[in-house]
Amino acid sequence: MENTEKGRAWAIAVNHVGYEPAAPKFCLALGVPPAREAVLQKLAPDVRWHDVARVPLEERPGGFFQGDFSFVREPADYRLVCSAGPAPADLSLPRGFDGVATRPFVVREGAFDEAERLMLRYFTRQRCGSDKGWAGRCHQDEVPLRGTGRTVDLRGGYHQSCDLRCWADGVSVSLYALARWAELSPPVPADEAAEELRWGADYFRKLVRGNGWALDSQFVPIGWGPREYYPSPAPLAAQSAIASLLARASAFFRASDPDWAADALALALRVFGAAERDPRFDRPYEPPVPGLPAGSQGAEFYFQGFHGSAGCEAGLACAALELWRAGAGPAMRDAALAHGRAFAALQFAEGPLRGRFRLAPGSDEVGLCDCDYGRLASGVRTLVEFAREGLPGPWRDAARLLAGSLLEESDAAGGTGLPGWRRPDGSPRHCTAPTTAASLALYLSDCADLSSDAAFARRCRETARRSLDWTFGLNPANRSFVEGVGHDQWTRPVFGQFFPSTPQLPGAVLHAAGGEYDLPAVGMTLWAVRALV
Repeated sequence: MENTEKGRAWAIAVNHVGYEPAAPKFCLALGVPPAREAVLQKLAPDVRWHDVARVPLEERPGGFFQGDFSFVREPADYRLVCSAGPAPADLSLPRGFDGVATRPFVVREGAFDEAERLMLRYFTRQRCGSDKGWAGRCHQDEVPLRGTGRTVDLRGGYHQSCDLRCWADGVSVSLYALARWAELSPPVPADEAAEELRWGADYFRKLVRGNGWALDSQFVPIGWGPREYYPSPAPLAAQSAIASLLARASAFFRASDPDWAADALALALRVFGAAERDPRFDRPYEPPVPGLPAGSQGAEFYFQGFHGSAGCEAGLACAALELWRAGAGPAMRDAALAHGRAFAALQFAEGPLRGRFRLAPGSDEVGLCDCDYGRLASGVRTLVEFAREGLPGPWRDAARLLAGSLLEESDAAGGTGLPGWRRPDGSPRHCTAPTTAASLALYLSDCADLSSDAAFARRCRETARRSLDWTFGLNPANRSFVEGVGHDQWTRPVFGQFFPSTPQLPGAVLHAAGGEYDLPAVGMTLWAVRALV
């Protein structure tokens, strides 16, 4: 499917899964094609390829060429062929063919249904201590609280990545995203998603102790024995995510199990109160043990998470909003508005960082630049979540301001990368992680829904869709990030805590190119797929 011109390999990248009939549809020519157009072919009843249309390949910055075939609506199997001569009709390309063709892809309703089913079942396979998990009934011993001489029962939860950890931050974000997906009529029976959400939420009900915050969990040493937890709080971003998760789960189970829902809501309020007031969160996060191996949460993971920072205000704003939605009362609405307005006040209104956010009041450093997990389910989502609720404040204008910056970066990337968040020095950092790709897709899609400007909304939707397609193969490597979905996945590494290697699990999503499986990537991708289809 690949060809070479003057020694340079090139190919045409598409979403390997396919497209829904009404969705925007793009392709990327990775390299210099022999023709400036591709032929779109449809597989006909005679089991041969028939030409449907010609798709111009327009040069973009960086020497890449992009094609737009959004006009295609008819359900069928398709491929794109680019050649100096006529496009062949054979099922297999003839020997000596001088062009390139994509693998066949589908256009139909429900194109992503099976991918979603696989990603949901990845949650099941990653269960810790369950006969349904890939590791079986692992980690059944009580765990030591380092330095206290005490042990506690923290069985359950999920292995977050290609490892044996149950991190408070990434797993809580994953489950919150799973809850959002489950509310959008996914292609599975409702009880399948509910079972996973309940399994995960019950772990966090154990993890929160009497002081109101969730325990930290670096899990050193690694291995199959009892994992160490620490009598200190997990990062501030994790506390906000856990409060949001428990509040959302409370609303999810209110009708089917009101007693469980009431307990979850009460616990979410305790976590929120600790996150908002505990003085331990007045300073950036410090890991509880020194010399952590590669892949662990070092100080660089949450160096921007402290009271008053952009990440803190965004996380607490979204947690308070979820609590209010779940019925916690008007005090939570007031708290949501207070933290939301504090977050919006940190936005740069002009200059090269226009639309971005300061680290903290009076700072010129860019915020929201630390670990993705601290802002995937909150972060800039604060703006669109508050705008959807119709709460008083600058939400729509602030959301559009940031979206404009993201669209400019996307245009500069020429369709071959994704708009990212700024590095601490303010320079662009284009996205390489499906977690961030999904977050951007969700944000821009919401901005499109909130906008009355048709042209702006269209740009947002097209970029959102390219962001989602990027995870499934529309990227410079022409590879899918999802195990068992699409083609040509990367080899997974073994390093640091990512040992022993997790078996190949369908539905797993790589954290980054050549990276490990990661549960937040699965949850956020699920949510984005269902929200955009």
